Amino acid sequence: LLDRVIDHMEDRYKVMEGVKSTDRHVYVVVDELADLITQKGVLDRLIKIGRLGRAANIHLLCATQDPSRKTLPAALMQNFTSTVALRCRSAIESRQIIGVKGAESLPQYGFAYLWDARGVRKIEVPFTPEEDIDEMVEAMRSENPIKETDASDPVDWSKVASVASGTARVAGKVLGGFLELT
Repeated sequence: LLDRVIDHMEDRYKVMEGVKSTDRHVYVVVDELADLITQKGVLDRLIKIGRLGRAANIHLLCATQDPSRKTLPAALMQNFTSTVALRCRSAIESRQIIGVKGAESLPQYGFAYLWDARGVRKIEVPFTPEEDIDEMVEAMRSENPIKETDASDPVDWSKVASVASGTARVAGKVLGGFLELT
């Protein structure tokens, strides 16, 4: 799938020659980066998407419960425009995510540290009960059913973009408007 995203990104670059931007955003969501990063060639593909994707309106959203240097190597981290650290197990993990210690001292719910172009700052994040998340996911699935495909099937990017847009709307609502994904 990452190869198909890269192909799509390169196609967008060809289309954008002479055009300011594309009108549709694509979000590549990696739920557990630690599981994916160990596979051969995945890191190089993610770095390429991170490095070149923003100009083609292709964005990486990655999550991990293992913020180690193996999971979050510097070559990948330098391509993220922002990172969010919830409570970590140690100051080492906090430094790996946001560059400073502090996330290890956060309460279990309600706060996080955000690193972006403005630096590191503590932010409030709402807690969403598991039942509410399940309800949102089911609503999204019923609105945008996705079928399993094999790697040779063409990707229907309008469907992918539609699901990503729905995810962004839910994320924005869940986080009280904190995320503004357009």
